[in-house]
Amino acid sequence: MAMVTARARTAKKAVPATAKKKVAARPAAKRASSRTAETPVVRDTPKTRAGRTAVAPAPTLQERREAADPKKRVGGLSYQQLADLTGYGLGSEHFITAVEIMKGAETRQEVNQRVKALLPETTRNGTPKQVSNLVGAVIRRMEENGFKIKGSWKMVRPGE
Repeated sequence: MAMVTARARTAKKAVPATAKKKVAARPAAKRASSRTAETPVVRDTPKTRAGRTAVAPAPTLQERREAADPKKRVGGLSYQQLADLTGYGLGSEHFITAVEIMKGAETRQEVNQRVKALLPETTRNGTPKQVSNLVGAVIRRMEENGFKIKGSWKMVRPGE
């Protein structure tokens, strides 16, 4: 077994001369600080609209329990059966959307409006929630699992 000296352990790799020149050629970054620590910067970007909070309020435990009651029924299925058929967890945003789709409406826009009223307006990041994309994704997954659209905008269970 060879002994390693302290110098060998702490030896640094040689840096080529071209890399040293590049570092030296850059001008030093200047820091202009016209703000004080007390004045926060708030930017109004297209993603954040004036008057909206950055974080959507989370549903309370009671609201989640009511939304996830497995004994409730919609479209001939209990909530638990619907959760098993769709693969969405009870009380999740996707599951709430699936329940509203199963309730049906005259147009898809009505379904979108009902889902939008039930869910928080913004995501965790503070951006507006894309409800129409959420509804479309849930519809596609339900159709893959055998559900069909019957009438105007009402999902029916597989085999019906």
